[in-house]
Amino acid sequence: MSDLTPQQAARELGCSRTLVYRLIERGELPGTYELPGSTRKRIPRDDLEALKERHRVPGSRRIPAYEPSLARTGKPESGSFADELNAIEKGEAA
Repeated sequence: MSDLTPQQAARELGCSRTLVYRLIERGELPGTYELPGSTRKRIPRDDLEALKERHRVPGSRRIPAYEPSLARTGKPESGSFADELNAIEKGEAA
């Protein structure tokens, strides 16, 4: 497994790249490092998997075009990781 860019991590988490940088700043992805001679960051896949496990985020999977998807009710689940990510994006979380 190779390490991920913040953009790749964001895609896996289903959030923005900005939020990934906030998670790094909060220490949620402790193994993040900068490439030598650069400010570009890399995130160990193990850190991302640990974050998902801590917050029980289902892995991303592609839904085939022929498979209908469930309608969303618009109400997020209370206490879900998605709620926490949204709060962080809005600056409501410490």
